[in-house]
Amino acid sequence: MEKFAFFLLGFTMISALISGCGRRDDVTGTEPVPTSHFEVVGQYAVEGRPYDVEVTADRAYIASGQLGLQILDITDPTQPQPANLKRPADHTIKFQSTAVAVAEMDTFDLVVINDGSEAFYTYPIPNRHSIRDTFQYFQPFTGSGVTINDFSMTRVSNDSVFMAFAYRSLGVRVGYLYRIDFFGTEQWLTSNQLESATRTQGYALGVDVANNYVYVAGDHAGLELIDITDIDNRVYQHHIDTPGESEDVVVEGNYAYLADGPMGLQVIDLTQNKIVGSINTSGSARSLVVKENIVYLADGGSGLRAIDVSDPTEPTIIASFEYQSSGFVSGVTIGENNLIYITDWYYGLIILRWAE
Repeated sequence: MEKFAFFLLGFTMISALISGCGRRDDVTGTEPVPTSHFEVVGQYAVEGRPYDVEVTADRAYIASGQLGLQILDITDPTQPQPANLKRPADHTIKFQSTAVAVAEMDTFDLVVINDGSEAFYTYPIPNRHSIRDTFQYFQPFTGSGVTINDFSMTRVSNDSVFMAFAYRSLGVRVGYLYRIDFFGTEQWLTSNQLESATRTQGYALGVDVANNYVYVAGDHAGLELIDITDIDNRVYQHHIDTPGESEDVVVEGNYAYLADGPMGLQVIDLTQNKIVGSINTSGSARSLVVKENIVYLADGGSGLRAIDVSDPTEPTIIASFEYQSSGFVSGVTIGENNLIYITDWYYGLIILRWAE
């Protein structure tokens, strides 16, 4: 009996060692099993290749590759459908529209998209407070010869917005778009500051503006910082290396969150100018949005990741979503009622919520 007990104890210890092989609970930055899940609220098969999305209370604006701007009515998020608007008949996109930004004005949504080249288009689109159903477009700035990858837009007044543009191999331009009445005709123009660029060390792929700085996702150069306290005399500050290829950046408080391509999410403490947390996801991190200490990360072929960053030094994946295994998620944003909107290259716009 004693021999049997000794054998049983030895077998239990060996089994425990085997089951623990290859696992180290003290290692951070790996992808754990999610503890929460999403459920689909609605879906719409957008034409073209949907890259990016921004939403208002009742509209989804989608940058859809060669088909340019696609507009969906999301008043009922369970049944998104094309918005009942009359668009310009003569407007075509040169190459690929991959980025979109929107500022909500009093009676219209000011929407800006790129076209895969040096041009961007400005659309004052009637919103739910307007009685109009037609819209036009403006192409106020071209000629740099360099692709616009991303932009940040902030409303200043009902007639102007502040913008920062990430020009792939050129750097960053900042300035204003503003509206004038030209002999009874509405015009949107650019301020003089947009005529000059501040060079970056890497390709400028993503951009955010906060605390009088432009924060640039600089591809192989990581995070790059430009002081715009005086926008007429912008000053390149420094860059912070990341292990991957930074594609997008969002700044919240003292932290910058980077979609770092094949190296997932990187969290940078801006008071220390260094990476303090990271998690290597299984896909290729393309873009992100941050809300209430959760990073929603568009992770390419691995779908959507929700990452808890309440402790920025210990980011933890708490939920994942893949619509289909063959999908590719490149855009994400948060709308009303905490609904999550993602763009999938092959399956269009998908609207999610947290599963109860």
